[in-house]
Amino acid sequence: TTKIGLPLVLILVAARLVGDFVPPQWNYVLPRKRRAVALAARAYAEWGESKRFRARVYRTDVARCVVVVSPRVPYSPPILSFYCVPNGSSEAHFCGAGQCHWGLESSYPAIARAEALEGCPVCCREAL
Repeated sequence: TTKIGLPLVLILVAARLVGDFVPPQWNYVLPRKRRAVALAARAYAEWGESKRFRARVYRTDVARCVVVVSPRVPYSPPILSFYCVPNGSSEAHFCGAGQCHWGLESSYPAIARAEALEGCPVCCREAL
């Protein structure tokens, strides 16, 4: 177990360190989702306080992609920011942000989505 344990630990540590520098859009194969995550990440980086963040596609439909972006902070519940990227658009629309409380990890997007609806543009509201 010692021969396998040390290399495995080194691989996991290296993957964790390298994973922080991989752009979030590289996680997606479809060009539409890659473009949506890249635009939302750029908009968040211009606005956000944190330079380290996670971005993922929350929901898609025929007309748009909704991307949720959250900072990588270990000490507080994350503030989820929702961005809507219409197909063929070159900008991400900020829909709003919401924060959850500890103990509700499985329902982060649902609770934050309800808070984000208040500031959501009309063109993106039905996508959330």
